[in-house]
Amino acid sequence: MYLFTQDSLNNLNSSIDSELDVCTPEEQKDKKDKKSCDASLYLSYAFLDKKIVKKTAEFFKLLNKNIKVDMMEKTMSETTTIHLSRTVKNKIIKNDKFVLLATSTSIFSKWINWELGIADCYKANEDKIVILPVVDKDSRWLGEVYFKLYPRIERIERNGSIKATEEFRVVYPNGSKKLLKDWLLA
Repeated sequence: MYLFTQDSLNNLNSSIDSELDVCTPEEQKDKKDKKSCDASLYLSYAFLDKKIVKKTAEFFKLLNKNIKVDMMEKTMSETTTIHLSRTVKNKIIKNDKFVLLATSTSIFSKWINWELGIADCYKANEDKIVILPVVDKDSRWLGEVYFKLYPRIERIERNGSIKATEEFRVVYPNGSKKLLKDWLLA
């Protein structure tokens, strides 16, 4: 199993064009051609992981430029409020897919686990939840329990070369596999 490291995530995206379109919900509202999105996903992450969130969103956009990545806006507070809770719940329900950016920080977050619980209620039976495990270096990932419940994204190693469009798959708890680009559009 090949887990993402924060370094590999940064290196993978180093060649991405700086003008890559990563939509926040407000920006998506302003777009003239909303039909150009093939699918949408909600990216769940811990506030302390914000340094790798944009790279993660760019990664999904690299897989399919017509994917709308919905994530918490910069203006949202770190403090939990009823308004924030309702907003996040509605975003999870509204988007086609749910991706949990699972790091050593996020797996202990009550907020992230709450978001995963919401997604589980609305998306689990429809193959619309996936875990993206990211470790700090080459350390052991602490969230193995998620692998028994939800599909995960893993990198396919082929002679050391990585092409984002072909080299990532979704691995299900039962061992079956699907290319990530296919999962995004299913």
